[in-house]
Amino acid sequence: MHVAQDFQSIDSLYDFLYLDRSRLSAFMAQVFDDGVLTSVKKTEQTADGIHNGVEAGIPKLLKGASSAQSTNTTSQEMQFDSSWTLPLNVLDGLDQYGFIRRGLADTRIGQLRLTCGRVSVLDIKLLQNMWTPLLDFFVRQEAAGKSAKQIGALKAEYKSIGALIEKLPQSVQMYLTDHDGDQVWMTLNSEFMVINPDDLALKHGGHISGDWHVLGCVDALPEDDSPPPDIGSALASSMAEMLNAVRLAAGRPFNHYGMTPILIFRQIEKG
Repeated sequence: MHVAQDFQSIDSLYDFLYLDRSRLSAFMAQVFDDGVLTSVKKTEQTADGIHNGVEAGIPKLLKGASSAQSTNTTSQEMQFDSSWTLPLNVLDGLDQYGFIRRGLADTRIGQLRLTCGRVSVLDIKLLQNMWTPLLDFFVRQEAAGKSAKQIGALKAEYKSIGALIEKLPQSVQMYLTDHDGDQVWMTLNSEFMVINPDDLALKHGGHISGDWHVLGCVDALPEDDSPPPDIGSALASSMAEMLNAVRLAAGRPFNHYGMTPILIFRQIEKG
């Protein structure tokens, strides 16, 4: 094995934040005829030859020598976990066949896009668990110089926000602003996160440092804030308006793309 030589050819590594393995496997099965690679087995054999000299001493006048060659063979079998090659193989395969485009310009719904920028993460479950104990802290932070009436109104406002947060789905929301200024909203499945979202919140707060790459399927385009079209009955229209209000309060903003993320990673370069 030439491990050192293999390492010398590596220019960068990838640190994964999010991996949707089921979608990656589905794409890989469509791109590669052999399907999804799950493991690799490597067998090596080495042979050592040993030369033995044998002296023939009877009779002395006919004294001579003979030789014998023996071989020792050593076999070594190594099993490798290839599961972490899945994201890179899918990236290379999809890119090779032209299914991945960079950036968000001229995006159509259903396309795979690879974009890069700064991200913010909002963990709804963590907010739900922490909102009540944090309420008094928020009020104390803003209470300086305010009257009792103003403080009461502030408490009521935070309680109403907390009531809304309590009813939200326990998802992790991510906002990305790429280098062209385009904005993306997405939700993350906590089961696919390689880094615990609680750790991200405690380390970074709402904004994660550095540039992150996101590969995802675009499923919503930016819209204007004009009223949606009438969908039929008065009841259906009222329900649609309520859902639009929920979206405005806690979902994708009108001026953001919507994306279903498949891979989120950052590049680690040599020092």
